[in-house]
Amino acid sequence: MTNSDSITQHCQTPKPRRLPAYFACLMLSLFWQSRFAYAADFSSKRVGEVLYFTGKLTETSVTVIRNFIAEKGASIVIDSEGGDVLAGLSVGKDLTASDVEVIVRNYCISACANYIFLGAKRKQLMEGAVLGVHGAPTYSGVQSDVGRAIDGVAKESVEFFKSIGVDEVLLSKSYALTKLETPEITFTLSVNGVTKEYKSQASALDALTACLRKKKQCSIAMAKRGVSDSRLYFPSLQAMTAAGVKGIEAYPYPKSSSEMSAWAKNLGEHVELIGDFPI
Repeated sequence: MTNSDSITQHCQTPKPRRLPAYFACLMLSLFWQSRFAYAADFSSKRVGEVLYFTGKLTETSVTVIRNFIAEKGASIVIDSEGGDVLAGLSVGKDLTASDVEVIVRNYCISACANYIFLGAKRKQLMEGAVLGVHGAPTYSGVQSDVGRAIDGVAKESVEFFKSIGVDEVLLSKSYALTKLETPEITFTLSVNGVTKEYKSQASALDALTACLRKKKQCSIAMAKRGVSDSRLYFPSLQAMTAAGVKGIEAYPYPKSSSEMSAWAKNLGEHVELIGDFPI
C-alpha cells in the first residue's frame, strides 16, 4: 500500500492462552488512516440541486453523496480529508457515469482527490482550494488474507484509473514526493470502546496482555503509514492534463512556491504543499 487512507481487517479478541497467535494476526492487520483532522466525521446539507459535504469518507458518510448522485443532483461542493479507500472509490465510480459536478471549496485530500475529483466528468477548484494527491494502493505481494485484500483494492484502483484514462504516473509521482524514509508504525488498543495509541510493539503487547487478564473487551490494530501525513502533492494543471485528467473547468494554482506555502497555512501549521515549479 502507498495510500494514507484506510483498509481494515478485524481480528477477534482471543483467549489469553492464544495471545501469540493473535498478535501474529494483528501484525498483519494493516490500515492506512488519513490524519488530517479537518472535520469530525462528516456533515452534509442539500440546498436545491447542490450538496454541501464536509468530512471524512466512510462507508456510512458516502451514502449521502451516492444517493445525491443517483438522484441526479447538479453539484457537490466538498471539503474532505479523505478516508476509506473503498468508500472513495465507490463514489468515483458513480461519478464516472453521471454529470454531477464536483467543486472543491477548501481542500480535497487523498481518496477525495484520487477518486472523487479525478472521477468526476466536470470538476473545479475554488480560489485558494487545495488538491492533495496521494499514491494509490499497490500490490502487496503478501500471501495472506490482508495481502489479498490489499491486492483486490489495488486491482480495482488500477481498473478505475484506466477507465477514466488517467496515467498512474500522477499517483506514482505523488508517492515519490510524499513517502516516508522509514514507515511509521503505531498500535491502537481499544478497551471497552476507549482507545489508546502505542508506539512500540512491546508496550502494546503488555497493555493487551493486561487487558485480557482482566477479562475486558479488547481489540487492537496496527497502523503503518508509508506516506507523510503533513506533506501533500498539489499537481499543476499542466501535470493533470499531461496525465490525462479531463473535465477541469477551473483550477486556480499558486504562482510560486512561496504563494503555495501561504495556501498551506490555511490547512494547518505543519502542512507542507509540494507543487510543480517552475510551471
